[in-house]
Amino acid sequence: MIFIITLFATCVLVISIIGVIKPLIIADAIERHYRRPGLHYVSILVRVILGAGLLLLAEDTRTPLVVKTLAVILLLTAMFEAIKGRYVFKKTVRWLLKYQHLLLRSLAIFGVLFATFLLRTLY
Repeated sequence: MIFIITLFATCVLVISIIGVIKPLIIADAIERHYRRPGLHYVSILVRVILGAGLLLLAEDTRTPLVVKTLAVILLLTAMFEAIKGRYVFKKTVRWLLKYQHLLLRSLAIFGVLFATFLLRTLY
């Protein structure tokens, strides 16, 4: 499970660095793929896997309380994402793309911080 979380954190770190440097690359990729139903399901599945993995590994990390809290937040967001459905998911992504010049770089910076925190906590 540590390998999966490390792989996830590394992917988030790389994508977020690209988002900080050239957010239009991320916006174009999102715009091309957000209408596909698989993206919504993958979004839920990744949150469940990461949340469960963090919950299982929390005691082996440097900050178990913070990691448990992140795991619960991820599991709750996966549940809410499943409940609200694809229509609201697509509507949210359209809103994000509408304000991409303001939001994408900020979210990418948050992604860098989140991935760095995960890697620092695990190792």
